[in-house]
Amino acid sequence: MSKVQHEERMQDSTFPMVGNRAPGMAGTTLGTVQPMSSSYQEYSVNLPKDLVDEARGRSGDSGLSSYLEQALRHRVEQERLHELATWMQEANGPVSDEAIQQVHDEIDRAHTEQGVVPGSENPGREAA
Repeated sequence: MSKVQHEERMQDSTFPMVGNRAPGMAGTTLGTVQPMSSSYQEYSVNLPKDLVDEARGRSGDSGLSSYLEQALRHRVEQERLHELATWMQEANGPVSDEAIQQVHDEIDRAHTEQGVVPGSENPGREAA
């Protein structure tokens, strides 16, 4: 993909945030969310054989293309969340350790109330 194609593709996806344009996020319209395109195009990529073999084994009935699509979507979502967190910290300052601990305590209380056992494969069910 050429640099121009890459830039056009980046302009096609709007970063989901609230407020005004975030610093360093040119081409991003904030306050709107646009779903990723549902049109498909065939690509040729070079990937390590062992990685593709493992991904193919893990993809099950959905197939390798679907598995890779989900992985790419997850990666893009994570990068967008990182950009949002960075922008929020630039705009508001870093989150204090006390605020982080309050959130962890709140999550722990909610888990206790719901009977969630840390590390359980069945959230909401007590360990046997």
